[in-house]
Amino acid sequence: MSGRETGDPGLPAVSVVMPCYNAAEFVEATIGSVFDQAFAAEQVICIDDGSSDATLGVLRGLRDSGLSITVLSQSNKGPNAARNVGLERVRSEYVQFLDADDLLHPMKLEHQANLVAASPFRPGFVAGGYERVDEDGGTRGRMVKALPETGDDWAELFCSGLGITSSNLWRADEVRAVGGWNEDATASDDSELMFRMLKNGATVLRDPVVYTTLRRRSNSRSNHNRLHSNRQWLGLRREMWAYMDTNGLLSPDFESVLQERAFSVMRKIYPLDPGYAVAAHDQLIRRGFRPNASGLNSRVYRLLYRTLGFWRAERLRSVWLRLGKLGLERNP
Repeated sequence: MSGRETGDPGLPAVSVVMPCYNAAEFVEATIGSVFDQAFAAEQVICIDDGSSDATLGVLRGLRDSGLSITVLSQSNKGPNAARNVGLERVRSEYVQFLDADDLLHPMKLEHQANLVAASPFRPGFVAGGYERVDEDGGTRGRMVKALPETGDDWAELFCSGLGITSSNLWRADEVRAVGGWNEDATASDDSELMFRMLKNGATVLRDPVVYTTLRRRSNSRSNHNRLHSNRQWLGLRREMWAYMDTNGLLSPDFESVLQERAFSVMRKIYPLDPGYAVAAHDQLIRRGFRPNASGLNSRVYRLLYRTLGFWRAERLRSVWLRLGKLGLERNP
């Protein structure tokens, strides 16, 4: 593990804050990616969030072996509470929040620090792209999400297109100015933070280069967790929509795109919580909307939606899918 000293004039100092929970098999490689940076972090603060595995022991072992890391420990309060504990100790201008199973490319911090130094303004955050790979590093399920160099920040935020926790670089004082991470949020928490920052006047600097890797865990989420995540995603977008609409930020050019994105999540929620999906649809979807829906048959679904409305179209779609499944089970 290497890393040169910071000190380039104009480059902002960067600290790393890493919440850790039951990540013993990942955390050493993640910290290794921090110390392999071409641009050394001013501080590396690791917070064990009440892990029940060997995570805390691994962190202390790395510290005792000579790595310059601060190791803190707390009872399990969630990653956002851990991030806020680390944020309180950050001395640098910018902070890299890093999840314990993610990896940084060796040029990540230097590249984004150079973007900040070259910018005519000090951004509230640098929005960066990322890739997802299998947890063993395999690329069979690899997905890359790169950011365009320009775009509408509000529309991109609504559509989850302004980066994520680990791919972004955050200006510490501007995160503090909005109260830090929302400790009650358990999904869409990075979007929720960016929403508050944009409302507070934060500026965004886009980074089209992908220098962050997310390792996809093999354990699948239950229906309950998927419903919870989708409900939090959609609930936050309802707040965003209301704010954008009230403040003249809901451009006609983006309205159909935003509705289509929200509509796709409503359809995921409907089988598990029809009432919530219908209420969200009634609030967000304008009269005359024409969905670009897949499944069942796009043309048939659009006809059902146009003539019968959302909930009836979804109910008929559910019946269609059940009948199709029964047919497959009877005719394997």
